[in-house]
Amino acid sequence: MAENTDLPFNQIKKSEITLINPNTSIFIIGNGFDLMHNVPSSYYNFRDFLGKNNRLRNVLENYIKRDDLWADFEESLAYLDDDAMLGTTNDMMDIFDVKDQFDDDFSAADFLRWLRLLLNLLKQL
Repeated sequence: MAENTDLPFNQIKKSEITLINPNTSIFIIGNGFDLMHNVPSSYYNFRDFLGKNNRLRNVLENYIKRDDLWADFEESLAYLDDDAMLGTTNDMMDIFDVKDQFDDDFSAADFLRWLRLLLNLLKQL
């Protein structure tokens, strides 16, 4: 076994691994491999890559209510603020004068026109 006491795990040489068929074996390298090799791939790096005026970053930071959503991004996704998103949707419906389904002036055509508009806006994100 190859020893390197600076690492928090034991290293082994490829020759020490018994393979059924070395031509069809794949090595899966686990979490932290990139960071251990100084690859800037943390969620903070991703946030910085997006830049301060990025639409995706703006949406994430406005609709995920966490003190620091980038610290544990996967966990933060569970804290999506549904009420804020629905509020934005309702605001857009008002701006584009989409009638409520119980309004006498409501038509499916109006709703579908609004839906197409919303889908086009989402594609731009």
